[in-house]
Amino acid sequence: MILKKYTSYNECAIAGKITLQNKEYANGLVLSPRGAKTLRHEIEFRFGIKA
Repeated sequence: MILKKYTSYNECAIAGKITLQNKEYANGLVLSPRGAKTLRHEIEFRFGIKA
């Protein structure tokens, strides 16, 4: 048996928010607008890639 934390459908993987604006991306990754902005900033900062 494998136990894992319950996450409701359409919950942002980064911000943990459920909004109507959340979008599902590759491999089932769900991001809110704020979560997507945060992820973009991290990618640009850590890897020097303009996303």
